Amino acid sequence: MNEKRPWWKTETFGIWVTGTVLIVLTLIQFLWPPDPNHPMGPRFLSFLVGLAPWIRLIVTAVLPVFTGMLGYLLATKRQLKTKSPSRPQSKLTIHEADYRAIEGGGEAFSVGDCLAHLVAGDGLIFQIENHNFAVNGKNYVPNDPKASKEKRLRVVYSFMDGPKVTIERPEHTLLVLPEDEFLKRQCGFDQSSESIHSINFDYLPVSPLEKGWSQVYNEDGKAEFGMDPDMPGSLRMKVLKSEVAIHYNLPPHATRADHLEFTAKYTNAANPTMIFTRLVVSNKDRSAVRSVDIKYYPAGDNQILTKPTNSQSGQDPNRWLPEQTVHWPAPILSGEILLFRIDLLQVVIRCFGNRGWTLQSIQGIRLRGNLSVSSLVLSKMQR
Repeated sequence: MNEKRPWWKTETFGIWVTGTVLIVLTLIQFLWPPDPNHPMGPRFLSFLVGLAPWIRLIVTAVLPVFTGMLGYLLATKRQLKTKSPSRPQSKLTIHEADYRAIEGGGEAFSVGDCLAHLVAGDGLIFQIENHNFAVNGKNYVPNDPKASKEKRLRVVYSFMDGPKVTIERPEHTLLVLPEDEFLKRQCGFDQSSESIHSINFDYLPVSPLEKGWSQVYNEDGKAEFGMDPDMPGSLRMKVLKSEVAIHYNLPPHATRADHLEFTAKYTNAANPTMIFTRLVVSNKDRSAVRSVDIKYYPAGDNQILTKPTNSQSGQDPNRWLPEQTVHWPAPILSGEILLFRIDLLQVVIRCFGNRGWTLQSIQGIRLRGNLSVSSLVLSKMQR
């Protein structure tokens, strides 16, 4: 919280400056020009009486006011230099946190202060990676706690006046605080999950086009890639010319995932944000298999809505289903940052359930337009 400026400090400094000036004026008559025949006495008042009225006004009124204002400004400037700006009080409190190997042994690092510094507004979004525990020039995890072993992050936090909550999250997953219990129940995230694959952007400023992503359109499109300062470890794509979409084909082991989690900033301006998954679906006896692109937007009222994007896609109907648009619940974490926790099984059921199609695999991720997106975490629910 911002503290009020103590009024007496600056005013006292102003009076001190004024008094100093008056004393100097009193003494200067004895120092210049020197008059050894006359000792110090109340000559200053008689000197003032002999001056013109406008000079007396300047000496007795204007000059003290001016010096007082000067003292006030100097004291205020000094205060601003010595006082660091205070951060608004967050409703989220990080009490303690540690990072170490799941199996024990190795080193354990205290990272509570690190996470507390990364709290933005009333929430925290953090991709759990060894290299992300750094803030304000300090690295809280200077080396791997236990090389080649899975790590975990344990956090004790509270929100508003609620009780302390202790959670643990494995390495390579996304930590989002506070947890949204309603959304977890609605999207099935009250079940345990196995993290399968994470698409990270820790190689920036190297272009993602050199790290497995490919530009699928337009040929004349150009984009600038960087990190969004509001989202550590994220990718920010800014379209500079025409339209740009980049695509990432998942490695084979990641295709069995049925949940996708990420945070993102969406824009509806020129080159609006579009985030897609490419899924493979089949009928019940798997005699028919189709690919389909699903486009995701945040749902304004937390209701899942689906509709065909374009029924006339021009693709081979024996291999493809028409692209679908899904509005998925995505709570605002802070500022413009949205949290997506997408159940791909539910997506297919909502889009094609009445036609008998079911999810078989996820093949890829596509990003289009101006956007910021965190690491994309793929997992498999333990159903």
